[in-house]
Amino acid sequence: MIIRKKGNKNFWHYYEEFEYSASDIIAIFDGNYMKVRSEQGRIVFNREGFLFSEITIYDDTVGGAAEVFSSIIQLEQRLIDLGYIAFTIDSVGSADWGSIGGTITSQTDLIDYIATITINGGTA
Repeated sequence: MIIRKKGNKNFWHYYEEFEYSASDIIAIFDGNYMKVRSEQGRIVFNREGFLFSEITIYDDTVGGAAEVFSSIIQLEQRLIDLGYIAFTIDSVGSADWGSIGGTITSQTDLIDYIATITINGGTA
């Protein structure tokens, strides 16, 4: 996946032939993977997420040189430093999770639960 910073709070995501930009992105760092979701839980691009080494960032506001990372921590920190929309304090939005049932013990369980609700039209 490629993430390009185009301006203040303006990030575009590219994967294969798809492009995506939205203001309601959630970035989930799970092990060595980054998962991109909407605030409502919609999967963006890939359910399993992307290994940190499969993600390249370009800051087009200062020349746009490719940035690759040797750890998930470096990737997360760089996104924070760039003002990535998933980390902005003043982001506006809400998520109505409803009544969560079952056992949720990790971010992956929550993601799977949200995906199931999304696919099944509101029922787990």
